[in-house]
Amino acid sequence: TIDYSCLIMNSIQSLPEKICMIKKNPIYFPTKDFSRLDTEETDIWEGVCPKAAYFCVSREKSPFHCLTWINFGKTLLTGSQSGDASRWNGNTMACEDIIQAHESGLTAVEISHNEKILATGASMGEIKLWDRNMLKKSYLSASPIHEDVIRGISFSPSDCKIATCSDDKTSKIIDIETWKVETVFAKHGAEVKASSWHPSKSLILSGGKDNLGKLWDPKSGEELCTLYSHYNQINKIKWHSNGNWVATASKDCSVRVHDIRTMKAFSILQKHKKDITCISWHPTVEELLVSGSVDSSLIFWNIKEEVAIKEIPAAHEKEITDLSWHPLGHKLATCSLDNTAKFWIRAKFGDLAEEYASSKPAAQH
Repeated sequence: TIDYSCLIMNSIQSLPEKICMIKKNPIYFPTKDFSRLDTEETDIWEGVCPKAAYFCVSREKSPFHCLTWINFGKTLLTGSQSGDASRWNGNTMACEDIIQAHESGLTAVEISHNEKILATGASMGEIKLWDRNMLKKSYLSASPIHEDVIRGISFSPSDCKIATCSDDKTSKIIDIETWKVETVFAKHGAEVKASSWHPSKSLILSGGKDNLGKLWDPKSGEELCTLYSHYNQINKIKWHSNGNWVATASKDCSVRVHDIRTMKAFSILQKHKKDITCISWHPTVEELLVSGSVDSSLIFWNIKEEVAIKEIPAAHEKEITDLSWHPLGHKLATCSLDNTAKFWIRAKFGDLAEEYASSKPAAQH
């Protein structure tokens, strides 16, 4: 069976001409029946993934804290509390390899924009750099970068620097070549729970337990402005690929989407019953956002209309710790404190709503 509505056709057409045979040979160019024209709008439901296809179980029964897609979506990498980094095949969902990445719990993982460098952070404050397959360590600091748990890692647009944040109340910028701390942001009054580098500009937004979001200039190290949108700690920050929007998830059970051109929240999303721990923008559908919570629920949002278009109340048995869209947008990966990682796909025609949450196990390790 061929899924002609899959968003991969739009992704293929956007590839460089030298590696895209569709643009070189008109014979292979899809017709209007198989792919949308650029002038047509993409329906938001094409990005929603409400059906659990597989789940993976940690070998040591250790909770998963973070995950990311690597190798351009071919592999999913998960990090556990035991310090193990597991690689899962993106198609068969089988475990490919397990690496002891850190001695302490693996709390943060991030892949560079060019997919060449992988950064991991641990609960003891140390950060390691790897190649994208985690086969070779690029650099290991002699001493921990932070004095407490690493909460987030973000690459600069040029992939030459990384921004980190920690429970030691600081956020730092590290040069990858020299492995030296260039700038320290220490104006938060409490633990810094999240930080994220703008996808194309020299801007960093951080948020923490002081309920504040602070926008920084990485070059000068100065604070540009402060966001007073939330009433409790900020747990996660995600920039949109358009560069104008940034979403913040908080312990006050809300997600707020800000426009940095006005520095105001234009969309407030409230339906979770407990803390929101993770959020992610869909890679191709502009207004689609997904969030995970301590109450183990998963919600897909239309941020323009400020409505929840699909809610999965019991996506996991315990708190959802992280989630990430596949680069093509047809698959969603989530991980939880229930020692499992799940793969969510789009529903087929005829699927019943009550069957969405059911899943079959993949290979356990």
